[in-house]
Amino acid sequence: MTREHRLVLSLDEIAAVRWQCPTCHVAISYALTETIRLPDQCPSCHDPLDTYADATIAARTFVHALKQVRQEASLLRLEVVETPDA
Repeated sequence: MTREHRLVLSLDEIAAVRWQCPTCHVAISYALTETIRLPDQCPSCHDPLDTYADATIAARTFVHALKQVRQEASLLRLEVVETPDA
């Protein structure tokens, strides 16, 4: 038998996004109610993030879209599915 845990979130329940440096793993949370400017370099180790340019552009696009879609949060829900490790 397989069990899975499902969590359904309304977009208005998402309060912040979290950015984490791929090098030193320092993390910063940004509230979706504020202006979000993802950094060009890590504020801790100063690793330039241009080596992750495609991911950074995608993240910025995602955050912008998430902020816009939250205004009509009743239209969309996110479903997170956790399955136990085999």
